[in-house]
Amino acid sequence: MDLDDLSKLGLSRDAATLVVSAASWMDDAMRAWASGDIAKVGLMAPVAVEHLGKAVLWHKNPVLLVQLDSSQETTLMALATAPSLAAKSLRTIGLKQVITRVEKVLGGAPLLLTKNRERMVNVRNGVTHVGAADVSRHVLVDALALAHTLLKHLDVAEQKFFGSHSSIVSELLDEKRSATGHIVLERRARAQQRVKDLRASLGPEAFEEAAAQLEMRRDELVAPDGLGHRVEVVDERCPVCSNEGRLFGSIEIEDQVDFDVEPVGRGEYEAVPTPYWEILFSPLAFECAVCRLAFRNPDELREAAMSTSIYPVNPLDLGDDFDLDELIANETASYEF
Repeated sequence: MDLDDLSKLGLSRDAATLVVSAASWMDDAMRAWASGDIAKVGLMAPVAVEHLGKAVLWHKNPVLLVQLDSSQETTLMALATAPSLAAKSLRTIGLKQVITRVEKVLGGAPLLLTKNRERMVNVRNGVTHVGAADVSRHVLVDALALAHTLLKHLDVAEQKFFGSHSSIVSELLDEKRSATGHIVLERRARAQQRVKDLRASLGPEAFEEAAAQLEMRRDELVAPDGLGHRVEVVDERCPVCSNEGRLFGSIEIEDQVDFDVEPVGRGEYEAVPTPYWEILFSPLAFECAVCRLAFRNPDELREAAMSTSIYPVNPLDLGDDFDLDELIANETASYEF
């Protein structure tokens, strides 16, 4: 986003400057969220809202940014007679007052629940610790919801403001998304950010070489704790970087019978039963060695639109360490004949 684009939307230079600043802070917040730097998220997202809210107030009337304090006479006169963000003496209101005044400008309806507003303001002012993932995520979602409303008032397209984050922003604002859904969304965003950062730092060719080397080390990935016994792995394409990852799952064997047809003479045939063991694989978790995307249980797999259905596999798909004869022996040890 740049000032030239915004000037075409009918915003003053100073209002446009505030929107561009807000977009930059929100971009930083989204990047911090994607990289797992949750402390920064809780600080950057409220700053983005503060600047965007100030843009709304400036667009209505720059005087709306003045503090209601007799000591701010200079600021009042500057904003009323020759408003400019570049003025050295300019002292404006903080986030809490910005939200309050924006609500009045937009018609008085609350933009956030009181507790959500207090949480965002306290995080912005350093009163509330932002090292907790749930606090930062809630603040980010509230900030995005506020930005959605403010951008509409300014007639600024969300695609232009959020840029490459637009699709993820829409998913974050999905009120129907479950707690597991947010976990999956965060992990996917972080994996995408890792790939993007690696491409940017290494270049296309070097990235492909590095990805191939990492992919070859997928055998070193270890199954998450709590999946039970008899966990095996098969190759599965990663939904983020498209490299081969590892799908962890439980297996069972079932005795099956197939029939072959053999001639018995004079043009007659008979069905000959051929018993065999079918290996059934039940997906439980996934991890990629390249982008480090990880889903640690079936609920996360389902939320990520990865199959959790049981399906038959070939012993060769389970790697060199898989021993079908040993499994059959263990499975049949308790049978009574």
